Amino acid sequence: NWHLGDINSPTFHILAVSGKLNSDTVYSKKQEILLEDFVRLSDKLFDYGVITTDSFTGEIGEYYACRAYNLSKTPRVTRAVDGISKSGKKYQVKSKFDSKSFSYSIQKLEPNLFDYLVIVYFDEKYDPIKIIRTPSNKIIDKSFRITKNNLSEFEEFDISRLSLKPPIKNTINDFAKTYLDLEKNQIIRSKRIVGDIGEFYASKRLNLSLSENKNEKGIDAYNY
Repeated sequence: NWHLGDINSPTFHILAVSGKLNSDTVYSKKQEILLEDFVRLSDKLFDYGVITTDSFTGEIGEYYACRAYNLSKTPRVTRAVDGISKSGKKYQVKSKFDSKSFSYSIQKLEPNLFDYLVIVYFDEKYDPIKIIRTPSNKIIDKSFRITKNNLSEFEEFDISRLSLKPPIKNTINDFAKTYLDLEKNQIIRSKRIVGDIGEFYASKRLNLSLSENKNEKGIDAYNY
């Protein structure tokens, strides 16, 4: 049994994706092109200020929330707060892919540290389809659940008012398409994109079989 966490460092991923780790490739030509697109588009998102880490889904959601509520994004080390309004109100942002039920169970919240909780729902293109907000005083404990039955109780932002510059929107959509293509080509298996790429590379290099159970704790691959 192998846990590939030691290989999942940012430096490893940069070298693996760029082909500098070893001259012998483990990818097909199509996979190489997809990985190059992934690097190029993630770099563009970084340059646009949409992302600052490899937490793509969370940071794209935070970007939308900051645009919607006119927030200043906080540094990544800021505990439980992702954005601050001009009046000083603190916002925590959660993001989820969901275009149907909009149900969401959120755990380990610290409502005493923020004033509003914002939920951003995406479609597969990373386009926001619903953004809702609730004051932290409505969160009784560290867990919070949104269902079809209580969805109407939340303040909903008018998505039509959310304007993005076309180059940014197009880059986000292209990034989403690359994600789907990486998934179809079995390079990634979850929204933990960078970790999945590292695991895929390591499994090919070390002749391992990736665990079929994506949620298996502590084990990424097997040596059969």
